[in-house]
Amino acid sequence: MQHKPSESRRGKTDVFGLILCAVVVAAVIFVWVSWKGSNRGTIAILRMEDVARQIGFDVEAEKIFNREKTIMQADVARQRELLQTDIDAKREEYGENATPEQQEILRAMEQQMQAQSKQLQRRAQEGLQQVRSKQLQEFRREIGPVIMKLQATHGFTIVLDPTMSGGIVFVDPVTDITDAVVQELQRQSQDTTVNDPAGTASEMPTGFPGGSPVAP
Repeated sequence: MQHKPSESRRGKTDVFGLILCAVVVAAVIFVWVSWKGSNRGTIAILRMEDVARQIGFDVEAEKIFNREKTIMQADVARQRELLQTDIDAKREEYGENATPEQQEILRAMEQQMQAQSKQLQRRAQEGLQQVRSKQLQEFRREIGPVIMKLQATHGFTIVLDPTMSGGIVFVDPVTDITDAVVQELQRQSQDTTVNDPAGTASEMPTGFPGGSPVAP
């Protein structure tokens, strides 16, 4: 029985996908082993919170944070007070015998005040997060030259902080093997083309191995 042309083409595509996966894995392993053999770096541990506490950075940072927090909270309270003043004035205008339509207006104003208050509070929280982020960036800029000096002396390639999210404080650029992997893939791709007289490589899928298309 003869296979349909579509099944034959799909079979070749699947085979090529497996070959391509093997080439990628082989390239990464080859480059990693080569890099590891020539650059035996070490991992250093840096507890940034301990450093900040011992040099007094945390105390000063907390003062600045609390000052900004007080200012933002006062601004939220002032804006809420203004909104409440408008509602109270409208309620006084309508009097005790407000019509259903007037009561509906008051309810709408209350809902609007609640929504605006939540929005103001959210903006304040985002502002405080930006303050913390800026403080962390300033601290990293301060200790950055010290890390580079110690790195030149001790030769470590990665600095980890086990107490913080993400953990990575410093990475030596020499550990980036991206360009080396690309070069090795290109070299192996040329070797595959030379050793592929059947033309299987010409049926490369338009996406990643497995048939999934690449998003535009």
